[in-house]
Amino acid sequence: MDEKVKLKEWSKSTRKRYNNIKNIVLEFEDVKNYKLTFAKVNKKFFTEFTDFCYEYKDHYTNTFSRNVGLFKTFMFWSVDNGYCFNTAFKGFKKPQRVLTRQEALTMDQVKTLHNFPCLTEAKSKAKNVFIFQCLTGLRYSELALVNKRIITLDGCLFLKEDKDPSKPNREIPLYKIAADILKKYNYQLPLTTNQEQNLDTSDQIAPGISVKLRQ
Repeated sequence: MDEKVKLKEWSKSTRKRYNNIKNIVLEFEDVKNYKLTFAKVNKKFFTEFTDFCYEYKDHYTNTFSRNVGLFKTFMFWSVDNGYCFNTAFKGFKKPQRVLTRQEALTMDQVKTLHNFPCLTEAKSKAKNVFIFQCLTGLRYSELALVNKRIITLDGCLFLKEDKDPSKPNREIPLYKIAADILKKYNYQLPLTTNQEQNLDTSDQIAPGISVKLRQ
């Protein structure tokens, strides 16, 4: 990771992905009591890691597939640089990614959700973050960029493209509900981790509406 950062080969989002998989592997070691060495990256490891991701972390197939790919990329790098001679990881099969159905809420549904009183403050914050995301189209990872300084005089969010500098900057109009949410939290959205946010919004938090956030 240090090498890729110093060589300017990774964007911030790529660094975040690898930090995330590193933390998942460290948690796996602790939960499964499986101390990882290069020699122990074998079929048994992959079986236990698969069980950990699906049963303990409750990952979806697409998340698991992505993380296996990231882990294998690290292992290929380790072999290429002489740190590892065990190539059993090459046999780790990523499950086929599945197409997820994309649905858009109507404005009436957004208003219903906005007016719905949540039972806990955590769910209320998660609800407001989700509504803001619905009304702006931002990925969860982009929400941390939102602050008062990027709001234009005509009431838009002005976002610079971080992933690909060749893409044009975005100017996103703020609906009144989205602007009110920002004011409520003093222009600093109450963010947790993406996983915690999904836990707080995975149950129906308004009648007939069950939500899951885009990373």
